[in-house]
Amino acid sequence: MDKSYRLGIELSAQSRLSDKIQLGANLSLSQNKIKEINSVQNNTDVVLKDSDISFSPNIIANGNVVYSPFKNFNLGVTAQYVGKQYLDNLETADNQLKDYLVPDFNMSYKLPFQKQDVTLRFLLNNFTDTKYVNNGFSGPYYFAQAGINFLFGVSLKLK
Repeated sequence: MDKSYRLGIELSAQSRLSDKIQLGANLSLSQNKIKEINSVQNNTDVVLKDSDISFSPNIIANGNVVYSPFKNFNLGVTAQYVGKQYLDNLETADNQLKDYLVPDFNMSYKLPFQKQDVTLRFLLNNFTDTKYVNNGFSGPYYFAQAGINFLFGVSLKLK
């Protein structure tokens, strides 16, 4: 695939609206193309031009809101949008992954001790239980992603 290109722009912004609220966003817009690819479809040689590169969505966007009601405690919501993409370089309709939007919730509390910080974390991923696929291979064969799921964590930072 020596005749391909990736062209795009990525924008990022963060803003602290107050001592308690912070917003963040990231947007990636791109064109990911193979200028020319030879293929065999239905026993016929086909030349495709300006075909999308597999696993390369043209848009990825993230946004988050963090609320800190008191010192060392944060509540946050993050959402990620990923545009449609293909499992192959031929733009085969059966091998197209649909776009999706997945929101997550997170909570953390830092316990400051004299010689270390202990942070307790809770993550609630995909809290809308969105059914989506973000990977697979031609066939099509898909790897469905987890529905609603959670994680507890503890981190230790030595001072």
